[in-house]
Amino acid sequence: MEKREEMIRDLVSSSPRPQCDHSHPTPPKSPTNAPNDQPQNKKKKKNTSKATTSPTISKRVVATNRKGNFLSETAELFALQSQLARRTVEHDDYKKLKSTEIAQINSKHNKEISASNAAHKKTQRQLDLETAALDKAARLIVDLNALLQTLNKRLATEQCRMLRDEYWEEKKRRALAARRLERERSISFVFLFVAVVALGLMLWSYSSCSNAVRGV
Repeated sequence: MEKREEMIRDLVSSSPRPQCDHSHPTPPKSPTNAPNDQPQNKKKKKNTSKATTSPTISKRVVATNRKGNFLSETAELFALQSQLARRTVEHDDYKKLKSTEIAQINSKHNKEISASNAAHKKTQRQLDLETAALDKAARLIVDLNALLQTLNKRLATEQCRMLRDEYWEEKKRRALAARRLERERSISFVFLFVAVVALGLMLWSYSSCSNAVRGV
């Protein structure tokens, strides 16, 4: 309503209105007053210093001017009202059109927002799943690393034990080999001593026999 009142005031203020000056009334030019106007015009030409109109004519002229002004203002008011009605209809149509466009834009925007929110939720859900999978993989890697360290410790312990056992076994083998070699050396020395003794006995018996034969 305020906008319509402002439009009416703007239209009324912008439209030109006929101005009437009641201090100097001028009678309208009509065929009925034409015979009376001609003598008055003649009197005006003859006597310019005297009053040219009587009080009755002045009242009639003022009433005619008021009636003409009222009719012109009424016609202008009707024209303004029709223009206002046309502008109001155009404004309502434009408002409906813009409301429809705004509703369509809002609907499209809401659909885009809904689609974007759905895509964002889907992406967020996928990101959460990937984050959970990465956390699980990280925990699995930590567990595998701990297990690998435990296995390395066990392997190192087992290798140390095996090396120690091999060292002692090798030491035992070397000791046995040394004792065997020492035994073999002792046996060889005994055999050599027996052979030398036997050889000495043989040489002694041979020399004895030779001496006996020579003595005979």
